[in-house]
Amino acid sequence: MHRLMCVFTALLIGITSFGLQAQTVNRKSLLLEKAVNTAIKNNTELKILAKKIAVNKAIKLQKGLLPNPQFG
Repeated sequence: MHRLMCVFTALLIGITSFGLQAQTVNRKSLLLEKAVNTAIKNNTELKILAKKIAVNKAIKLQKGLLPNPQFG
């Protein structure tokens, strides 16, 4: 049990120090938000889905409006 705890602690310290090292060394890395936005902009399936959502919102809005008056 003691050996397992020592291995787990060493692993945790190693992962933490690697994460800190990666953050300080690579300052010009993409931020997560910028990376996600870039992926969304370049993904055609997500573009199509966004257009479909916009169309459905417009249809829902149009259905809730009063009809145009007609002269007869």
